[in-house]
Order: sequence, then C-alpha cells, then structure tokens
Amino acid sequence: MNLRACGHHKVVMVGLGIAVTLAPGIGCKSDSSYHKDADKVAMEAIHAKQKETFGKEEAFTVETPAQTLRRRLMLDQKLVHSTDASVNVHDVKPLKDWPEGPGTRPSTRPTTQSTTTLRISILDALQIGAANSRQYQDQKDQIFIDALNVDLAWNDFRPIFSGQVGGTVVNSSATINNNGVNETRNETGVIGSSKLGVSQRFANGMTLAGAMTVDVVKLLTGGQETSRAVGYDASISAELLKGGGEYVVMEPVIQAERTLAYDLLNFQQYKRTFAVSVGQQYLNLLSQYDQIKNADAAYRRAISSTRRARRQADAGRLTQIDVDRSVQQELTSRSRWIQAQSTLGKRLDTFKILLGLPPDAEISLDPADMKKLMDAIDRFVEPEAAAVATTEPTVPTTQPVTDAMTEPLAPVVRKGGGLIDMHEDQAVAMALKNRPDLQVRIGNVFDAQRKVRVAANALQAGLTLTGRTVGGGRENAIGSARSADIGIRTDTAIYSGNLLLDLPLDRVAERNAYRISLLNLDGAARDQQQLEDQIKADVRADLADLLLASEQIRIQSKSVAVAQKRVDSTNLFLDAGRAQIRDVLDAQDSLVQAQNDLTTALISYRLAELSLQRDMGVLEVNSDGLWREYAASGLQEQK
Repeated sequence: MNLRACGHHKVVMVGLGIAVTLAPGIGCKSDSSYHKDADKVAMEAIHAKQKETFGKEEAFTVETPAQTLRRRLMLDQKLVHSTDASVNVHDVKPLKDWPEGPGTRPSTRPTTQSTTTLRISILDALQIGAANSRQYQDQKDQIFIDALNVDLAWNDFRPIFSGQVGGTVVNSSATINNNGVNETRNETGVIGSSKLGVSQRFANGMTLAGAMTVDVVKLLTGGQETSRAVGYDASISAELLKGGGEYVVMEPVIQAERTLAYDLLNFQQYKRTFAVSVGQQYLNLLSQYDQIKNADAAYRRAISSTRRARRQADAGRLTQIDVDRSVQQELTSRSRWIQAQSTLGKRLDTFKILLGLPPDAEISLDPADMKKLMDAIDRFVEPEAAAVATTEPTVPTTQPVTDAMTEPLAPVVRKGGGLIDMHEDQAVAMALKNRPDLQVRIGNVFDAQRKVRVAANALQAGLTLTGRTVGGGRENAIGSARSADIGIRTDTAIYSGNLLLDLPLDRVAERNAYRISLLNLDGAARDQQQLEDQIKADVRADLADLLLASEQIRIQSKSVAVAQKRVDSTNLFLDAGRAQIRDVLDAQDSLVQAQNDLTTALISYRLAELSLQRDMGVLEVNSDGLWREYAASGLQEQK
C-alpha cells in the first residue's frame, strides 16, 4: 500500500477482526505535504533566529522560481546550452515516479529570438546577482539546512511516537484432548500483533518510554477460536553523573541553534562582500567603457594627424620621417583601441558569471552611472582651481625665483565629506562593533568553552538509574487461540530498578578529548585575534586608499585640463610651423593617459568607499541585494 496517498483509509488485517485507522497526517502525508512541513519549520527557525540576532525578520527564500532572468535570456536570445538543466532546474524533465511537489515545469517558452540587449544599472546588477548568483544561493541553502538541523536537534526532546502492525500465517501440529483422548491435529491460524509506543527525553537527561501491545491469535480451522491479550511496558532512565546535567544533554541543541545564528551572521557579511564585488566589477567595466571611448577618440585624432602630416609633407613642410612617425602612432592607437574592446568583452563575461547569467548573453551597462562618477569631481576640485590649472604658470617679475627644494610642500587634504573625514580610531571601533563575522569568532570562543565543560564531564564516573514495569501480554502461539482474553492487569506486573556505577578506570579517550578541547579553546581565541587584527588593517588600508584616491582625483583633473590645453596649443603651433609632429603625438598620448588616470582615480575612490563600509560592517544589504550606504547622518538608501 502507498501510505503517502492513503488519506482516510483503513488497513485491515484479514481474518483477525481488527482494523487500524490511519488518520490524515499519520503516515499518510503526500510528498508535497512533507515539503511544505520542512519549509514551515525551517522558516520559523530562521525568522526566530533573525529576530533574536538582528532584532528584525527579513524575507528569506531558497526556492528557485520557475521564471528567472537567466532562463529568459537563455530562451529569448536562443543561447546555446547542453541540457534543460542549463536553463532552469524546473525545465528538467522529471523521472518516473517523481514526487508530487517539486519540479513544476514552466510552460512559457519563446518561439522567436529576441535581439534586445539587456541594459542594467549598478542597482539592477545588485538585484540580479542576489537572485541568480549560484554562490549566493549556496549560502542561503546552507542556512536552510542549518534550520532543519535545529528542528532535528529539538526533535530528540519531543514526544516520539511509534506504531507497528503485523500478522503471520502459521500452520502447526497441536495435541487436542477430545473427551479424554489426545488427538494430534494440523491447525492453521493467524498471529497478529500491534504496538503503539511513546518516548520522551527531558533536558535534565531523564528519558521516559512506554508502549502498549495488542496480540491476537485466530484459528482458521476447527471452531476458529480467537484470543486477545493486552500488555504494556514502561521504563525510566537517568544519567546522574557522567552524561548528566542540562549543559551536557542540551549541548547538541545549543550548538545547532548557534550554528544557525553564525551562518546568518556570516551571510550578512557575505552579502556585503558580494555587493562590493558586484559594484567593483561594474565600476571597472564602466572604466573600461570610458577607456574605449578615450581610445576611440585617440585613434580618430591619430588618423587626422596622419592625414594632415601627409598634406604638409606634400607641401614640403614636413619630412617623410614625420609622416612615418604619425603612421606608427596611428597603428599603435588602433592596437590600443582593439585591445580595450577585447578586454571589455572578457571582463563582461566574468561579470555575467558573477551574476549567474550566461556569458554569451547580450547585456550593456547604464552610462548614467559613469556620469554620477564624473559629477563627483566637484567634491574634490573647485571650479576656480580647475580654471587656474588650464592657464600658463607665470613668475612675478618683482620676486626672485625660489628653489622648490626648500619650499614647504602642500599637505594632503582630507576633503570631500563623508567617510574620508572619519577618524581612524572611530572607523576601527565601528568595525569591531558591527562586523558579524567577528561576532561569530567571539561566539566560537564561547562554544569552545562549553566544549571544555562537556569534555570535563565525561571524565567523571557514570551512574545510571533505570526503572521498568511490564504487565499483561503472553507468548503468541497457535495453541493460545483457545485461551481466555487477557486485559491490562497491574497486580501481576513485574517491577524492576537498577543503579549502575561505571567507575572511571579507563578514561584515555576522554582525557585526550578534554586536552584537545583546551587546545581548541586556545585556537578559537587565536582565530578571534587574527580576524580582529585583520579588520583593523583592512580599515586602515581603506582609509589610506580613500585619501590617496581623493588626491589622485584632484591631481588628474588638473592633469586632464593641462593635457587638453597642450593638445590644442601644439596643434596651433604645428599649423604655424612652430612645433613638430612629435610634439602633437606626445600631447595626444598625454591626454589619453590623463583621461584614463582620472577615471581610474574616480573608480578607486568609489571602490574604497564601498570597501570601507564593507569592512566596517555598516553597508547594509537587504534581501533583494540592494545596499544602503553609510553617511555622516546614518544609513541612507542608495540612489
């Protein structure tokens, strides 16, 4: 019988006259019911631990939806793939006798190819990564498994019910007294037995167990006599020394609960690390787009310079050497332009894999995000200062030229607001307070302490107290079919008690385990120290990177202005015959380099901001993968 689909059915033992009704939910659940039950207990444990750990609940799911962005891109753009599993787990054809609940196949499959390129912003990338990244999903799966382990650990302290029903057909010889004459007959009968038991373990180590049996013997020959017997068995046991005490008995539950909390904390830090990784690759791609734009402009200028050089050579104003130098620069510019496009393609593929998207999917980035970066220049460079940088430096005629080696250098300025103005000690203190992975290491020290206490308990003598009472019942045999029924009787019950002392004569394994637990405690403390020192070093490095990037923005913004002025000037001087083609080519190279360096500085500053927030533990990431950044006034939504 398929008990998974039995519903309201009676399992009847033919010929015994007894029936067992299996109520819904007792051995009769469908596969989907078990699936839903597991989801329910796991989510309850996760939400309870979220509230206990973070003070609030957060949306959490591990179920892969039937329709995902990866599936849409694979099918809409008709991307090549090996099997249906490459598209979505729901697209996999179910096997024979597949369970009821999981694996619903989606019905939507496009019939025409879409050539639309998907354009995404940095916020889109964060959400796509949270929904499609395989590593991100692995983290959530582990949390879900931890929650199921918590439920399993608690199950040892719930009432555990058990039930058995069985029957055996027996043919045997029996001696019958018929009017004073013994006769041997072959008798056929059925021996049936049903048992219902329950056990309960308590936090103090005590275990109670009880069971009731109903035995039935029925002859299928002769007068078809039937006899029934009811019996019971109850016991109690408790560990008084070794293995006793709530801190020992409940240790598996405590550890399961704390493991769930640790993985939730680690997931918080993982979300920050993942979000910063997505932001880093996205911003580097923006930088690569900008380098392509600069390479494109440089290539076009090189073509224009070559054409002009040929015209001037034809007019006798330039030599063939100058023309060849210009052609060589044109070829070099073309090579850089092609190389920049190739690098972009490779980085895009890496980025798509990070997000869980096929590398051959067509996507592009939102140029508005680059504009936001360029607008940030105003935070570091005043318009007047930029204007001054574009003018020729002059030396007052009334003042002597001073030796730059003896003049004081301009100090590095912490300017721009926000995180760059934060004092190092304040940033480190916030990191030590907010980093969830450090909280895990601190908790590991406490766990190691508990393990030492449990290991020390195992060194004691063992003292086990047990008690048992058994009553009713009888040996099941065909011959007992003619016996009278037996009900529950306490006057004929058997009672027993036992106290077993296990002397600590051999505790080599326990001794070694105890010593190892002390070493593990030392190791846990070292791990905490290691991470704490690393956090401090990371925060200090992030602040240094912020300061360096802010200075580079100021320097490179002025450098771009000067380089542009130099290009304009050399072009005019070349037309006037006061400059050589080499001067023009050098100026153009300097402009491209300055533009790329400015973009790199802007990207570096933005990444240093995100890295510092990640390392301080103040970059919040919600269940959709979106971040909220830290500002002087607190956390604010990313816009």
